[in-house]
Amino acid sequence: MITCEGKHLLTAKEKEHFEGMIHIMKRIGSINKKILLHEDVSKAEFFTLMSIHRDRFGDPLSENAVMASGLNVSELATQLNISVPAVSKMIRRLEEKGYIVRIPGTSDRRMISLGLTEYGQELIETTIRHMSSMTMEIVQQLGEEDSRTLMNLLNHVFDIIDHMLESEHPDKEEIE
Repeated sequence: MITCEGKHLLTAKEKEHFEGMIHIMKRIGSINKKILLHEDVSKAEFFTLMSIHRDRFGDPLSENAVMASGLNVSELATQLNISVPAVSKMIRRLEEKGYIVRIPGTSDRRMISLGLTEYGQELIETTIRHMSSMTMEIVQQLGEEDSRTLMNLLNHVFDIIDHMLESEHPDKEEIE
């Protein structure tokens, strides 16, 4: 048992589980950074770009993607479950980096939609190809059944963590 100033912190078994989870989370974070391929794009920014792409062309993983009308800032905030000011700030950064453009509405120029630049589109497509290739390699090495089991277990773990965090901090935003 581990103690600090006479207070019980963790038993040996709890410490083993705790350190194991911390190690796994660090590795997942490290892999996330490597997968994105671009140092100047955060995870939150990448998911923002994916949402804009998905709205514009449909599911990026589908062969039958079609062009849609375009997403505005408040719709994007709703999709990402973050505030409009937080999305506006992220949109400004992505625009400065050359990944997105604001598109004025045809009937009402005050209605602004968001679109990807060629640079933004290229980032999404390159990342999807890279992630898809990695996923197929993992499935090939683990096998179909173990891959499904792993995905189910990870989803279950993340659902548990999400539920715990939501009950501890109900007003906390998902992406910052």
